[in-house]
Amino acid sequence: MYNSVTLVGFLGRDPEARSVNGTSVARFSLATSERYIDRSGEKREETHWHTITAWGKQAELVQRYLRKGSRVLVEGKLTYKDWEDRQGQKRTSTEIVLRKLVFLDSRRKDEGEQYDDIPF
Repeated sequence: MYNSVTLVGFLGRDPEARSVNGTSVARFSLATSERYIDRSGEKREETHWHTITAWGKQAELVQRYLRKGSRVLVEGKLTYKDWEDRQGQKRTSTEIVLRKLVFLDSRRKDEGEQYDDIPF
């Protein structure tokens, strides 16, 4: 069996970067939407939010090139974390550890940023 998730969506905010034991890590939220017609014939749209975590070189690229509103395809591994909050309540979070990232935005000449040096 293989743990793999593929999503296409938009960043909800700029990535947050930090260093853990000398290794770069970046985290960002990704919004995916689903449109459908409900039983009463009304058009509906559901948005789901996903937490994506990138490590190492990928984290550096995420921090450098992605911004709120960027459209990307991500592939990664689904992970779960359990912890206890300050009130003693058990909590669980789900995140996707990034394996592959594809930029889906067209290049914007007016931003002055060149994407030709991206190493993947």
